[in-house]
Amino acid sequence: MKMKRNSLFSYLLLGATLLVSGRVAAQQEPMVTQYLQNPLLLNPAYAGSNDALTAVALSRLQWVGFDGAPKTHSLSVHSPIQDRNIGLGVTIINDNIGPISQTGFFADVSYKLSLSAESNLRFGLRAGGNAFSARLGDVKTTDNNDISFSQNIGGKFLPNVGFGAYFNTTKFFAGFSVPRLLANSVNFDNTVTTKRAYLEARHIFITAGGLFPLSPSVNLKPSINFRYVGGAPLGVDINANFQYAEKIWFGLIYRVNDAVGGILQIQVNDQLKVGYSYDFNTSSLQKYNGGSHELMLSYDLIYRRSNIKSPRYF
Repeated sequence: MKMKRNSLFSYLLLGATLLVSGRVAAQQEPMVTQYLQNPLLLNPAYAGSNDALTAVALSRLQWVGFDGAPKTHSLSVHSPIQDRNIGLGVTIINDNIGPISQTGFFADVSYKLSLSAESNLRFGLRAGGNAFSARLGDVKTTDNNDISFSQNIGGKFLPNVGFGAYFNTTKFFAGFSVPRLLANSVNFDNTVTTKRAYLEARHIFITAGGLFPLSPSVNLKPSINFRYVGGAPLGVDINANFQYAEKIWFGLIYRVNDAVGGILQIQVNDQLKVGYSYDFNTSSLQKYNGGSHELMLSYDLIYRRSNIKSPRYF
């Protein structure tokens, strides 16, 4: 198999071509810098935990200037059921990387246990799936007869289920989740009867953080997110955010062995928050791209806070 030099380099690095093993690989769960603002992306147990009908839109343009770089757009809406311990949520995710495109539709339900006057424990379930397509025929190669890129894949819906747990007090929170339990695959035959497959890898996420007052108007919000998938290095995001007067957030993120960046968020009013983050690679990829940009909008459609407010929302 031969490809033009720039396309070969891009798609190999992105993991969006056929591997020697005959499997198509792609970024399957969204990787975002502002994960604390829309944790429902990764954990169904967060549904309803904001004690408001909350909508969060997030767009990430990763590795700007890199041919075939990931682009992720998501919209999540979730709310508690009034006077009950149940939360409901819906998330739509569109993820594109190289010739591969996925659009996920997921519904979440959570149940809250009040452990004490200052702590809650939530459990969540997720059901939905991904509409998957791969435009392998669009990849330009120097060999027009390359059977690995002889056809496109389209119209495949991959159903899935997931679960999660979320614990919080007014000073600490922690979550555990497996957003997709089923390792679905897409098989197809090429002209020499060889089967190739796209596989959905099972991801495990662990998130924790807290709130530490530094002065009457300044708080420190550290957090950490672990991301594990079989056959890949452990991913670790470390955040340090400072909050001023519950109106402005600014901080740094370090993605171990991958990237560093900054975050700025502004509480425009009681309902609307806007956020922007930028991160750039510390790995060998840094010379091939202009960094990653991320924009977030969060709106509380019905504004109501409980007595047990997670530090994630401060």
